[in-house]
Amino acid sequence: MTSRPVSVTEQDVLTWVEQIAAAISGYYGVEMLTARVLGWLMICDPPQQSAQQIAGTLAEHGVRHELSAVPHRGRILAHGRTAG
Repeated sequence: MTSRPVSVTEQDVLTWVEQIAAAISGYYGVEMLTARVLGWLMICDPPQQSAQQIAGTLAEHGVRHELSAVPHRGRILAHGRTAG
């Protein structure tokens, strides 16, 4: 049996991010915005992205109302380290 290439659309990726975010939020009790960021970081390419890149991607896809509060919350993204 041969396998066929799977075509993944941007909408497929965003749907997955929303599904995993709902699971993370429900299980760990974190806010959906935090869960979306975690979901995005699990699947994004390139794997290391700045806070601005993450916010820009999420804002492009309808998370604007939640992103307005990001600068007022903790500074975890601003002080992150890169792997290595």
